[in-house]
Amino acid sequence: MKNVINEKEDGRKFKEATTSLVGKVFVRGDTMGSDEVIGYQSIHFTKDDGFYISYEHNDLAGRKFDDGTPWPSKMPLKDASFDPTRRIFHGTVEFGSLWARWGDKIFCGDDRIFCGAVKFGGSWSRWGDQYVSCRYTLVFDTQFVCVLSGDSVYNTLHGERTKVEHTFGKDCLYTINDMSTINNEETIIWLQIEGATNTTLHPFRKYRCRLCFDGFFLSDEKVV
Repeated sequence: MKNVINEKEDGRKFKEATTSLVGKVFVRGDTMGSDEVIGYQSIHFTKDDGFYISYEHNDLAGRKFDDGTPWPSKMPLKDASFDPTRRIFHGTVEFGSLWARWGDKIFCGDDRIFCGAVKFGGSWSRWGDQYVSCRYTLVFDTQFVCVLSGDSVYNTLHGERTKVEHTFGKDCLYTINDMSTINNEETIIWLQIEGATNTTLHPFRKYRCRLCFDGFFLSDEKVV
């Protein structure tokens, strides 16, 4: 589509288009009650370290690839593209690709200096198959405080099979980590207008209710 800007094709234009995302961290939650914390598959859009998924949380320690290689603390979102009109971001985490790092600092841009390369394990077995990448589709609201919809899709080596891990806004949610300047009541109103599900609205509610997960839980707790 003509509005989609690919990072590889036009890095300067991509950088300009994603200005509203840079500096933001989106934390993950789900219907199983996972805390929205940094490092638990949180999505980071940084100026210096690029865009990446963080796996630094202690609960994710010990995860390994099929060849026994430890799962890294951070994995860059590659083959990135962004549609500024519809606010749709695409990015892929590749389990067998090369990336570079210096200590904990990631270098993943065309204008960066690569100080060394680390190769991931190549594949990760789940659901009875071996997957080599995960493609993220993130549809943001107009204020970039949450992911309204989208999904994470795992792919096999030749793309002959795929597996949808999560559908955002239904069984998983991503919301901005820093809510210190957000007026929750006003935020809920505009997010509802923009199509946010109750699952996505959960962290923004004045009274955090278990009913928010689209009826997944039932509770008499008060909601706004």
